[in-house]
Amino acid sequence: MKNFYQQNKNKITKRIKNKLIHFILLSFFATSLQAAVPGSVVTSFPIKANFLTQNPTNSEIYVSVPFAVVVIDSKTLQITKTIPVWGNPQGLAVSKDGSKLYIATSSAQQLAVIDLKSYQLISPITLPYLPYQVVIGSNGYAYASEANPAYINQGIMKINLTQGKFEKIFPDSSPLPPFFQNGLLAISADGNTLYYGSQSPFPSILIAFDITKDSPIVSYN
Repeated sequence: MKNFYQQNKNKITKRIKNKLIHFILLSFFATSLQAAVPGSVVTSFPIKANFLTQNPTNSEIYVSVPFAVVVIDSKTLQITKTIPVWGNPQGLAVSKDGSKLYIATSSAQQLAVIDLKSYQLISPITLPYLPYQVVIGSNGYAYASEANPAYINQGIMKINLTQGKFEKIFPDSSPLPPFFQNGLLAISADGNTLYYGSQSPFPSILIAFDITKDSPIVSYN
């Protein structure tokens, strides 16, 4: 047996090396495959999230939490900043150029604004009612739904972002339900249609507004 091993030492060593390399490659492939399984949890964060949105110009994700906005890097999956924001922050929207973050503060009548270069709060935009969610259209305007604790629907607030001020409530003749609970907003991919969804069962509705007009009009109800 000893003579056999000595005579075939090189062949045996080579075969063992090949088996070991094969095993390592299979182990690496299996680990990579497991990590890439769709729907698997990659990581989690110990925060109570209200709303979140992503910056269209970089890898940052912004999450509204009680008394703050948290910044997460979607590449490293790490929390990079926590920015204190007063007024119970809820809905979030990023400007098209990625330079500003607008926050609906549902216990303060304003949109808080964060400069995303300095990550500092700058001058807020005063509103006539408490905002719940905010979205930005392609026309330089933001739209905010109301978070009125009395559940009396005043309408949707239209905000001129260029001038940094509230402009009007719409629609004038409201098709929105008279009683509601924190209306939800979404914007179409082209930024020209605003969707309003009522969370109230009295009644539950979805309305689309054509916001290319100076006074947005209902395009679907």
